[in-house]
Amino acid sequence: MVELSFAPGQEGVLYLVAFILVIAFLIPTLDIIKYVNKGIERLKRIPAKIRIVIDKDTANLVIDVTKYKQYKAGYSDVIVKVKKGVTISTYGTMAIPIDVRGLTKGDSLMLINDGTINVDPVKQSFPKYPISKELLP
Repeated sequence: MVELSFAPGQEGVLYLVAFILVIAFLIPTLDIIKYVNKGIERLKRIPAKIRIVIDKDTANLVIDVTKYKQYKAGYSDVIVKVKKGVTISTYGTMAIPIDVRGLTKGDSLMLINDGTINVDPVKQSFPKYPISKELLP
Protein backbone atom coordinates (compact mmCIF):
# COMPACT_ATOMS: atom_id res chain seq x y z
CA MET A 1 0.00 0.00 0.00
CA VAL A 2 1.26 3.46 -0.95
CA GLU A 3 0.32 6.40 1.18
CA LEU A 4 0.67 9.96 -0.07
CA SER A 5 0.48 13.00 2.14
CA PHE A 6 0.48 16.64 1.14
CA ALA A 7 1.06 19.86 2.94
CA PRO A 8 -2.07 22.02 3.24
CA GLY A 9 -2.79 23.86 -0.07
CA GLN A 10 -0.80 21.51 -2.35
CA GLU A 11 -3.81 19.43 -3.41
CA GLY A 12 -4.91 22.13 -5.88
CA VAL A 13 -1.54 22.13 -7.62
CA LEU A 14 -1.57 18.32 -7.84
CA TYR A 15 -5.05 18.32 -9.37
CA LEU A 16 -4.00 20.98 -11.90
CA VAL A 17 -0.92 18.99 -12.94
CA ALA A 18 -3.00 15.81 -13.24
CA PHE A 19 -5.60 17.65 -15.35
CA ILE A 20 -2.93 19.05 -17.70
CA LEU A 21 -1.40 15.58 -18.15
CA VAL A 22 -4.79 14.03 -18.92
CA ILE A 23 -5.60 16.75 -21.47
CA ALA A 24 -2.15 16.41 -23.07
CA PHE A 25 -2.73 12.69 -23.63
CA LEU A 26 -6.29 13.18 -24.89
CA ILE A 27 -5.31 15.56 -27.71
CA PRO A 28 -3.83 13.49 -30.55
CA THR A 29 -0.34 14.41 -31.66
CA LEU A 30 -1.49 15.23 -35.20
CA ASP A 31 -3.92 17.82 -33.89
CA ILE A 32 -1.15 19.45 -31.87
CA ILE A 33 1.03 19.67 -35.00
CA LYS A 34 -1.91 21.15 -36.95
CA TYR A 35 -2.45 23.82 -34.29
CA VAL A 36 1.27 24.62 -34.18
CA ASN A 37 1.35 25.02 -37.99
CA LYS A 38 -1.70 27.31 -37.88
CA GLY A 39 0.04 29.42 -35.23
CA ILE A 40 3.20 29.67 -37.34
CA GLU A 41 1.14 30.78 -40.37
CA ARG A 42 -0.57 33.46 -38.28
CA LEU A 43 2.82 34.71 -37.07
CA LYS A 44 4.04 34.96 -40.67
CA ARG A 45 1.05 37.19 -41.50
CA ILE A 46 1.85 39.75 -38.82
CA PRO A 47 3.07 42.76 -40.80
CA ALA A 48 6.74 43.64 -40.53
CA LYS A 49 7.47 47.31 -39.93
CA ILE A 50 10.45 48.72 -41.82
CA ARG A 51 11.30 52.35 -41.02
CA ILE A 52 13.88 54.06 -43.20
CA VAL A 53 15.07 57.56 -42.32
CA ILE A 54 16.98 59.64 -44.89
CA ASP A 55 19.07 62.09 -42.86
CA LYS A 56 21.61 63.41 -45.40
CA ASP A 57 21.44 64.89 -48.89
CA THR A 58 21.58 62.32 -51.64
CA ALA A 59 20.85 61.82 -55.34
CA ASN A 60 19.21 58.94 -57.20
CA LEU A 61 18.32 57.09 -53.99
CA VAL A 62 17.58 53.39 -54.51
CA ILE A 63 15.99 51.46 -51.63
CA ASP A 64 15.72 47.69 -51.99
CA VAL A 65 13.41 46.48 -49.22
CA THR A 66 14.45 42.84 -49.74
CA LYS A 67 17.86 43.72 -48.22
CA TYR A 68 16.24 44.30 -44.80
CA LYS A 69 16.19 41.13 -42.71
CA GLN A 70 12.76 41.92 -41.21
CA TYR A 71 11.15 42.15 -44.69
CA LYS A 72 8.36 39.62 -45.28
CA ALA A 73 7.10 39.55 -48.88
CA GLY A 74 3.47 40.61 -48.97
CA TYR A 75 3.36 41.39 -45.24
CA SER A 76 5.56 44.46 -44.83
CA ASP A 77 4.75 48.08 -44.06
CA VAL A 78 7.60 50.28 -45.31
CA ILE A 79 7.88 53.86 -44.08
CA VAL A 80 10.46 56.14 -45.74
CA LYS A 81 10.97 59.48 -43.99
CA VAL A 82 13.00 62.34 -45.43
CA LYS A 83 14.14 64.49 -42.50
CA LYS A 84 13.78 68.25 -42.41
CA GLY A 85 16.54 70.07 -44.30
CA VAL A 86 17.48 67.00 -46.40
CA THR A 87 17.38 67.22 -50.21
CA ILE A 88 16.99 64.24 -52.51
CA SER A 89 17.75 65.02 -56.16
CA THR A 90 18.13 63.22 -59.44
CA TYR A 91 21.10 63.46 -61.76
CA GLY A 92 22.18 61.70 -64.92
CA THR A 93 19.79 59.48 -66.85
CA MET A 94 17.69 58.46 -63.85
CA ALA A 95 14.49 60.53 -63.59
CA ILE A 96 13.36 59.19 -60.21
CA PRO A 97 14.87 60.69 -57.06
CA ILE A 98 13.65 57.81 -54.84
CA ASP A 99 13.36 54.33 -56.34
CA VAL A 100 11.85 51.76 -53.96
CA ARG A 101 12.36 48.19 -55.19
CA GLY A 102 11.31 44.75 -54.05
CA LEU A 103 7.79 45.47 -52.83
CA THR A 104 5.22 42.79 -53.64
CA LYS A 105 1.43 42.59 -53.56
CA GLY A 106 0.24 43.11 -50.00
CA ASP A 107 3.13 45.37 -48.96
CA SER A 108 2.49 49.03 -48.17
CA LEU A 109 4.68 52.09 -48.64
CA MET A 110 4.41 55.46 -46.91
CA LEU A 111 6.64 58.38 -47.88
CA ILE A 112 6.92 61.15 -45.29
CA ASN A 113 8.64 64.13 -46.87
CA ASP A 114 9.77 66.74 -44.35
CA GLY A 115 12.66 67.72 -46.64
CA THR A 116 12.89 68.45 -50.36
CA ILE A 117 12.60 66.06 -53.30
CA ASN A 118 13.87 67.57 -56.57
CA VAL A 119 13.61 66.24 -60.09
CA ASP A 120 16.00 67.49 -62.76
CA PRO A 121 13.56 69.16 -65.21
CA VAL A 122 15.82 68.41 -68.19
CA LYS A 123 15.89 64.65 -67.49
CA GLN A 124 12.33 64.38 -66.18
CA SER A 125 10.14 61.71 -67.77
CA PHE A 126 7.03 59.72 -66.81
CA PRO A 127 6.25 59.21 -63.96
CA LYS A 128 6.53 62.80 -62.79
CA TYR A 129 6.50 62.03 -59.07
CA PRO A 130 9.14 60.63 -56.75
CA ILE A 131 8.27 56.93 -56.68
CA SER A 132 9.41 54.07 -58.84
CA LYS A 133 7.36 52.76 -61.76
CA GLU A 134 6.87 49.38 -60.09
CA LEU A 135 4.73 51.04 -57.41
CA LEU A 136 2.28 52.47 -59.93
CA PRO A 137 -1.11 50.71 -60.37
